[in-house]
This record gives sequence, C-alpha cells and structure tokens, in this order.
Amino acid sequence: MKTLADKLIPIIFALLLIGCNTHLFTNQFPAAFIYDQQLAADGQWWRILTYPLVHIGWYHVLLDVSAVIILWRELQGIGLFYKLSLWSICSITSLAACIAWSPQLASTGLCGLSGIAHGLAVFVSLHWIHRAHGKRAKGTTTWRSYLPGTLLFVCLIVKSAYELFTTQIFFGSIHPGYLGTPLVHSHIGGVLGGVLAMMLWHSKHFFSKTKDYRKQPVTHQSTERKDDVNII
Repeated sequence: MKTLADKLIPIIFALLLIGCNTHLFTNQFPAAFIYDQQLAADGQWWRILTYPLVHIGWYHVLLDVSAVIILWRELQGIGLFYKLSLWSICSITSLAACIAWSPQLASTGLCGLSGIAHGLAVFVSLHWIHRAHGKRAKGTTTWRSYLPGTLLFVCLIVKSAYELFTTQIFFGSIHPGYLGTPLVHSHIGGVLGGVLAMMLWHSKHFFSKTKDYRKQPVTHQSTERKDDVNII
C-alpha cells in the first residue's frame, strides 16, 4: 500500500521538472539551474542539486524521464528513504566523475538525468539478482531467474566502458544533435553510484538480519536423562 509520501513524490518531481525547464517554453539556454563549475564554486550551490532536472530539449526530457520512471517503478520493496538515498548517491557520483575526468565540463556544463538513470538501472539489475538469490535459497526458483539481472548488469558495464574509452555515447547516431554535448563520464559515475548504493542497501539488510538473529531467544535443551518410572 502506498503511503502519502509515495503519492507526493511524483507530484513534487513533476513540479521541480517543470520549474527547472521553463527555458524550453521560451527557447532559451538553461542558464539558471544547469551545473556550471565556476558559478557553483562562486556560491551558487543549488546547481549541484538541480542539474539532473535540467534538459536542453523536449526529446532530452522524454528520453531521460521515461527511463527514470520505468526504473523507479522497479524499486518495489525498497523504502522511500533508500530510494532517495539511491538518487542522491547516483547524482553525486555522476557529477563527481565528470569533475574528475571530463575536460569538457568547464565549457559545456552538465545537465540531464542520464547519469542517475544508469545508476538506477545498475541498482535494479543487482536487486533482481539479489531477489533471485533469495528465491533460489528457498528452492522456489531456478538459475534462469538470474538471467534478467545479470544480462542488464553486463550490458550496462559494457556500454559504460565503451563510452568511457571512445568518449562517444552508445548509438549516438540515433539521436544526433538532440542531446547537446553528452558527457559520457556521467554514465560511468552513475554506474559506480548504483553499485555503491546496492552495497550500502545490502549491508543494511545483512546487519538487520544479524541483529534479529541475536534477539532470538536461546533455548537450552536439557541434557539430563529422565528414567522411566513404572508405577504398579
């Protein structure tokens, strides 16, 4: 059953998305909320938070938002706090990867949800594998249940590695000019963020299970042997 917070998140997301993309209605450059390295260093810190919501065109919005919505719906069984933590981690690692490795960042800036989308996809793939492992341990499924998560994870790693070494987005010829100047390092940053978030989420489950195990009462079986007494 969805909580009030779960119902409000899509509304808040839509309002923030509209607010950060008003430039699309006036055909202007998204100067207010895009990540600009110099302006962020000068004190405009909000750009670190708003840059994923900014897009350079309607095609860019459609591509990124549809991917995020599909992946977000796959996070069933994950609490809202951990979903928002996952978002934050992927956003930070995506930006950090561009700061560390992308020489174009200073001249182009950074915007878009593609880095976060890659992180969500990695988390979803690992979550599928984790869920399949749990079912396999109970004997309720077969090794084939590992295939969707494993294939998705491998594809994301191969795609990100290709983009990292070629500095070109995968299948970039499909949408020429519609995505501005993509910073492919944001994708590998998102992937790393998704892996990190899964490690943190899995450790939370591990420690909670250990804590529950320790709380279980210990039953001591008596070693004393009671002789049968025959009453005549």
